[in-house]
Amino acid sequence: MFNETKGILLAGKVNFAHSFFSRAIGLMFKREFPKDTALVIEVHLQAKNGIHTFFMFFPIDVLFLDRTGRVVELIKELKPWRFYFPKQEAKWIVELQAGTIKKTSIEIGNQIIFQEK
Repeated sequence: MFNETKGILLAGKVNFAHSFFSRAIGLMFKREFPKDTALVIEVHLQAKNGIHTFFMFFPIDVLFLDRTGRVVELIKELKPWRFYFPKQEAKWIVELQAGTIKKTSIEIGNQIIFQEK
């Protein structure tokens, strides 16, 4: 996964959550965020879909992307046991290790690209 705008690698491995079950489970029950990995959740209709961090034991960074992959909203270090409802509509929700947004200087409007393997 790359920030094409800044030419920076965000994660070497991308896991996609396509099914209802995989979207619902996400990172729940994991003790730590897998290194160099991003979790990408596809929203079937571009909308203001919320996320939660219930049953997670670590904070995460979250990007909300429109259908073209442009960052429309971001959250730094969302703590466990929280709900978050975005103000912008998104087609993709990307969960990253906490600190990734700060470390790679991701900003609203950046273009993010990823490939499914």
